[in-house]
Order: sequence, then C-alpha cells, then structure tokens
Amino acid sequence: LIQAKPRAYTSKPTTFQSFRTVDVDLLGNFLDFIDLDFSRPALSYTQKPFHPQISPGYPHFPTINMKFFTAALALASAANAHTLFSELYINGESQGDATCIRMPKEGDTATSPVAGLTNEDMACGKDGQIAAAYTCAAPGSAKLTFEFRQWPDKRAEGSIDPSHKGPCAVYIKKVDDIATSAAAGPGWFKIWDEGYDESTQQWCVDKLIDNKGLLTVELPSGLPAGYYLVRPEVLALHQAVSLKDPQYYVGCAQVYIQDGPSGALDIPSEYAVSIPGYVDGSEPGNTFNLYDNPQFPYPVPGPKPYSPTGTSSSVKAASFEGGVPADCLIKNANWCGKAVESYSSETGCWAAVDACYAQGTDCFDSAPPTGASNCYVWNDKMCKGLEAQCRAKNFNGPPQIEMEAKTSAAPGPIPAAVNLNLLGGSSNSNSGSAPSAAAPSPSKTAVPSSAAASSVAATPVPEYAAEEPVATSKPAPTVAPVSSAAPVPVSSTVAAPAPSATNGLKISTDGTCGGETGFTCEGSKFGSCCSIGGKCGSKILQCRPSCGCQGKFGLCLEASSLRKSKHN
Repeated sequence: LIQAKPRAYTSKPTTFQSFRTVDVDLLGNFLDFIDLDFSRPALSYTQKPFHPQISPGYPHFPTINMKFFTAALALASAANAHTLFSELYINGESQGDATCIRMPKEGDTATSPVAGLTNEDMACGKDGQIAAAYTCAAPGSAKLTFEFRQWPDKRAEGSIDPSHKGPCAVYIKKVDDIATSAAAGPGWFKIWDEGYDESTQQWCVDKLIDNKGLLTVELPSGLPAGYYLVRPEVLALHQAVSLKDPQYYVGCAQVYIQDGPSGALDIPSEYAVSIPGYVDGSEPGNTFNLYDNPQFPYPVPGPKPYSPTGTSSSVKAASFEGGVPADCLIKNANWCGKAVESYSSETGCWAAVDACYAQGTDCFDSAPPTGASNCYVWNDKMCKGLEAQCRAKNFNGPPQIEMEAKTSAAPGPIPAAVNLNLLGGSSNSNSGSAPSAAAPSPSKTAVPSSAAASSVAATPVPEYAAEEPVATSKPAPTVAPVSSAAPVPVSSTVAAPAPSATNGLKISTDGTCGGETGFTCEGSKFGSCCSIGGKCGSKILQCRPSCGCQGKFGLCLEASSLRKSKHN
C-alpha cells in the first residue's frame, strides 16, 4: 500500500505543509516512474488528528484506497471497451448511476461480454448473482429505460461500437426475495426483442446507437406487485462466425412493482425459459454471418416474446424492503451517506469525524464501474465540514452541512417504448424487425407486418425530454463551516483543445513546460497542468498548487476541483 506518513516528531515546529511537500515529492517520483494517473485517488482517513491545543494543525493522513484505485486504473486501460447497462430510468426519471443495477466488481472486465453461454453470468452479467443494495420502486405498467455505455463512468461518449451489430431483447423474472433468490435458473420470459429491420436496413444495435444508448420498454400490465429482475440483452454478431463467439451483453435492474393484478404470475411453458440454458450457441441467430451473403429475416435467439395482461388492484404498496433509505443524505450508486450521531463534547466531535470518513471508505469500496463522484462530495463536504467544526471548537453537533450531489444528464431524449404493440399477449416478432412504437391500446394483440411496423419504430418520438442535472441539497448549515473545509469548485477543465498559441506561449508538444522551455500545458495532449518539475499532466501532483503547480504555464486546481473538472 502507498501511504503518506509524517516524519518523526522533533522539538522544532514542523508545519503540515513542510513534511507533506517532502512526502508528496517522494511519492511523486514513484508515481512518475510507474506512470500512474494520480488524479483520482480514493482516500480514506485512518488516523485521528491530534487535538488542536496539543498539536496545532496536525492533519489526517490519507491512505489510498487501493481497491477502488486499481479498479479505476483497470477501467481506464480498457482500450477495447464494449458496453455495460449503467443507468435505469423509470417513467423518464433517472435513478442514478448504477442505482438498483447489479454491477460487475472488476473494472477491467466491466464492459466485456459474458464469458460462455452456459455461464451463470448469462442471467445478470458478471457478478450478477450478487444483489444490489437497493431496489427501485415502479408503478404498474411503468416505462423502464436502460442506458448502455461504452464507458460506464462517462469519461467519453458512446454506447457501443458500431461494429457490434446484432439484436436486442428484454427479459423479466419475478423473485420472492430480491436479496437471496437466484438470478440464474428458471422463471425468465421475454417481453420484447428486435433483430434486423429490413425496411431501414438497421440492426437493433444501430437503433440503440442512434438513441444514444437508450432503450425503453413498458412493463406488461399483467405483472402482480412484487420484486422483479428486468434484464436488457444486447447480442453482438461481429465474431459469431469467425471466432464462433456470439457476444452477449446483459445486466439486471432490481425493480419492485408497486401495484398490479392479484394472484400469481403464470407464464405459459412455451414462453418460460431458464437462463443459462435458453441458448447454447448453435441457434441460427447465434451463428449468423453478418458479412458473407447474410440471409434475412434474421431469427432472434431465445423464446418468443410474451406479455401477460391484467387489471391493477389499484392498491399501491406503501413500502417494501430494500428501497433507497429515506434518511439518505447523498447517494453514490448503491451506497448512501447518513448523518453521524449527535455529540456535545470534543471527543464526540472527533469521533463523528472518524465515523464520517469511515462511511466515505465504504463508499469507495462499494463504488461500481460508473464511478465514485459522490464519494468525493461526501468526503470533501460532509467530513471536512465536520472536521472544520471540531477545529473551530464547535463541539455541539452535527451541524447541517450543504452537499450537492453530482448527477449527469441523459445522453439524449428518452425514446418511446418499443414494445407497445406486444402488450397483451404473445408474438412471433423474434424474427425480423420490431413492432410499431405508435401502438394501439395494450388490450389489442394484433401485430402489424414486419415492414409496416419497422417503418414507425425506426424513428420513435421521444416521450421524455433529456434530463437536466438535478442538484440534491440539504438545508444551509446552522453553523457555517470553516471556509477552508469546503474548497470552492473551479470551473476550469483538464480536457485540452487542439494545440494553439495560449497567452503568448506555445503549447507543449513533448510534455515539458515551464520557464526554461517557454511551453504551456494548457491545451497540451499530455495534460493541462504544469508540475513543479516542468512536466505536463493531469495528476494531482501536477495540478495542485500545494504541490508546486506552475500557474503561469498551465492550470492549477485543488483536489476536489480537479476531480470535478476531469471526471464530470
């Protein structure tokens, strides 16, 4: 483990800055040697500071949370990114990055296809047998939108590579206990699929890309209230023949349907399947040749779609186990930060600080491939705010501290549901194109012809406008935190434009900067910050003023601002 440690105490007064600079320099040499990007460390605070009257200014010393750090690096190095179901929307409302979604634990394989068609991962993806901490509530017949991302943390745009052509489908499974019921096994049925649209010459994946990675379905009306796994599936056929490798990308949302018809869910045997087991790779849809005289219509693998119908009991469940807690102050994926216990003494104040940072550590430990942006907000605002109160000798608390959760806008308008014409029964639509998006009432079971239906489905009318970022904030603090505890965000960005002259200085093309070279890093492909050693980069060591960042030759950002500008 890499750990910043203080020098041995001497009688000579030593400030935090002095020994911190030396230690960071040593650490910087090591990081430069192994060329790690240190701009996104996951910090946990493991050492309680001395009380101010005993050792003024003695700080917490951060330890890099290597689990999250390693996962972030692995995800960053995944040059051949594929796709991952990363965000769920219910009736157009975002539930948050990875919230209520079973996510892979390892960043380096997060966007990879399922390894083997008989693998249990076929049910809900890598690590999909492990339940997410939270389940999202949805009314009966709600519209669910799944967002697929090529980069789960949105470091770049994209849903899936255009070469990954193939069909899509959505499956559902009702479970008794969302935390313990097995995802793999029987009980699954398909509510929709789409293969190749001959009228527009588009695969479902092509339409997914056109919709910025967004796919919407409406839940069938015949689903009784209870817990469900909802499984979007994308199949890429680009290596189905050459490597005998049809690539399945799947994930599962945990949903609690609040109202529906009474009685048990009864799926006819011809539509019910076991996953894994519903395909073995020999199906024509899994061996389809995209490039050598492809024969259409394309047969989508798996059972035919089925949508049970029913009338809601009109009694909505008041509560259920496993929802996002009501006392959640800020959320990151399936983690919630909660208020620390009240205190009225100096000892209690510092204990609250430790408890706050412990929650932050848990946040980073649980952070999925979509990132840890609100873990940083928690540490930077809540924990540093509490620490500032203790240093100011305000030992009655905790105070109310304002936090603004980081959210991201939808990549585009939420598209209309693709399965409206299937609502009301079974369909043979698992060959060829999808049903029309402009559907008759759900009680109708008629399915239009392939050509007529696909001409409408090709360009569905968006049902919801693209979501703007929503700030989640708490009341203003009753006791204002010390200003140094909450750094003011800097709006500068580390992402660099194409090289051009900046303030009379030439943009560095070789990664060097500073007075001796006359080069600036602002706009350089190596990073926009100039370190004390004259190197361009986007690491904390290059960008923080306290680490010697040269502001005349690039951007200088504090840690929280650096993280915001680089990873928003």
